[in-house]
Amino acid sequence: SEQYLLQVARNVEFGFLAAGISHEFNGYLQRMLSTARNTLDTCGDPGATQGLDQIVRDIHEATRVIDFFRSVRTTVSGVVAFDVDEAVNKIIAISRERFDSHDVHIDYRNRGVGRVYLNPGDFQSILVNLINNAFDSVVETSGVRLVQVDIHPDQDGSFTLEVIDSGCGIHGHDRNIVFSPFYTT
Repeated sequence: SEQYLLQVARNVEFGFLAAGISHEFNGYLQRMLSTARNTLDTCGDPGATQGLDQIVRDIHEATRVIDFFRSVRTTVSGVVAFDVDEAVNKIIAISRERFDSHDVHIDYRNRGVGRVYLNPGDFQSILVNLINNAFDSVVETSGVRLVQVDIHPDQDGSFTLEVIDSGCGIHGHDRNIVFSPFYTT
């Protein structure tokens, strides 16, 4: 029975790892999908090449995540000086057509955050995931459908990123488990 408990503990650890990997890949895949949709819509334009270049960069970033999990060690080598405003505008531009086609308004406000040190791929994945979640929460609602992205500096030199939507929010009974592995709405 001690052997059984050890096996159960290993399975739980594997589940947490699998959930983390799945979550990471979902963000990358969503970015690739958004970029691909945008590229398909502009196929006749010279700008289509830019979309294809973005897909290639995203695939390289997904490969980096695979390598990270293979090595099973923490690294900060991906941290660089990064223009947050440029990244947010690019992600919103990629998402714009999807939002517009469903009459969902997306608003962006940057209140003074410029270049920061972070991992660009991680930041972009997090933002795409938050924006997609916000879209999903408002797309089926009636009335004003709004997603707001707000970035502002904090007193300690860091910054806060908020993605706010006009959806119904998280149900009270889900609030205690929303950050649990394998949870989905």
